[in-house]
Parts: sequence; C-alpha cells; structure tokens
Amino acid sequence: MIGADEQNARTPALWLSPNDSKPHLNCSVNNNWNHLISAEPSLELSKWYHIAYTLSEPQQRMELYVNGKLAKSVETKNIKFNKFSLNIGHSCFYKDFHGQMSNFRYYNIYLSADEIFKDYIPYSNYLEIFSEPTYFPINKKIIQHNELPSVTNELSVTFQLNLKRHDPNWITIFIKGEDELHACTPALWLSPNDSKPYPDCSVNNNWNHSIAAGNNLELNKWYHIAYTLSEPQNRMEFYVNGELVGYTDVKDIVFNEFPLKIGHSDKYSDFQGQMSF
Repeated sequence: MIGADEQNARTPALWLSPNDSKPHLNCSVNNNWNHLISAEPSLELSKWYHIAYTLSEPQQRMELYVNGKLAKSVETKNIKFNKFSLNIGHSCFYKDFHGQMSNFRYYNIYLSADEIFKDYIPYSNYLEIFSEPTYFPINKKIIQHNELPSVTNELSVTFQLNLKRHDPNWITIFIKGEDELHACTPALWLSPNDSKPYPDCSVNNNWNHSIAAGNNLELNKWYHIAYTLSEPQNRMEFYVNGELVGYTDVKDIVFNEFPLKIGHSDKYSDFQGQMSF
C-alpha cells in the first residue's frame, strides 16, 4: 500500500480479508479515503497466483486481475494519489503477509486486459521450483499437483544435474506418480551402476513406457537435461546438453494428479548430487 491511515490517501492498496484471504483492492478518492471492493476468489494456501491491480483516472476504473482474468472492477473518479512510501507485505495496522512474491512491478501507466494477459502467460506455462544449485538428498522435493501448471496433453521438464555417485539400484531423478497402480508421468531414472538416463511415462497399454537415452552420466560433471512429452506430437523426447539423445512414439498418455517428487521415490534410491533449474 501507499499511504498510512484515514488522514492519508491509500492509493494504491491491496489487502486479504481475515480467515478466507479474499482480495480487497483499495484506493482513495475525494469523497472516500477508503474506496474498497472485494474480489473473488479467496486465495488458496501454497498456490501461486498472478495478480494485477490497475487504476486509471482517464478510464475511471479500478480493476483486479487474477491469473490473467478480470476478477473485479469498480468505477473510480477523482482519485487521490500521494507521495508516501510503498509498503509491500506490511503496514502499520494489519498483519504482515506470510508467503512468497516474485516479479513485483510498479507501472506509471494503465495496463490493458490484453497486456495483463500477455504478462500472465509466461508464468502460467511453467513453475520454477528452484534456481540455485541444490544438494540432494538433503533437499528432496515434493511438489503437490495443484502447485504445478495445468497440463492438458503435453509437458516439458528442464534442469541441470551433477551426479555425485552411482548406485547399485535405480536412481530417481523425478517422478509424478509412484507404481503400477499409479501412472508415472513424467518420470526419469538413472540405471543401476552406470547411471544411464531412462525417461519414462505411462500410456493406456503400458504403465511403464521407458527408453534408454544417451550415454552414461559421468560423476561430478554438470549436464543440462530436457524431457519433453506431447500427445499431439505422439512423442517423448530426451535432450542432454541441447542434443536429442533419445525419443519414442507415445500415444494415449496417462497423466495423473499425484505429487511430483524430485530426487526420491518410495521404491528406488535417492539421487545424490546437485540439481538446479
């Protein structure tokens, strides 16, 4: 928010309501220092949202967009802007925000609906799970299905990997799903002893549709890995350091709503080394 109390304009401001965390967008106008409206939906925990707040005197509008869609708008005239500081995540009167924010931008222009949607699209297509080199197995990851981008008929996973040691058992790099009762789409394993990559997915007639791809991975060496899966293309592909090293035809892919596990599974050995995305 910018501004502090009833003596100072609150332009712009955004709050979440008690208990249900429903967004309330706010500004000050000449006849109302606290011009406030609520917008659907209530925000769920541990889920990323793209938020856009717009305010325009020429358009006489205050709007809130959630995930690229207009959630609420109200006619707004005689807006009172101010020269106070912008407080992000805290104020003098209400609870601090607990969670994460990223890519916070403050514009001096009014963004149109098309511009907001174009800004949202890149963030809806992928989730950056971690960026800096992360040590495994100490930092094993579980990402819930509802935290991941929505998947209809294709997906890709890209990351960098540095293997510390081989294992006499299969090594889990990532899996979404777990066993023959659950689809394992997508999944990537390293073979026992020599650490050859095996990309994997589930199709209607084969829950474990995997192929050997490329050379064995060497220890203490960084690799860029890309796994792609597409129902329209009928393809599962695997790239190492930008080169296609394995692919197979796939039809009737079985996607699932299980968590994505990175670096571990219930059946095979944990990955030991580093990854970054």
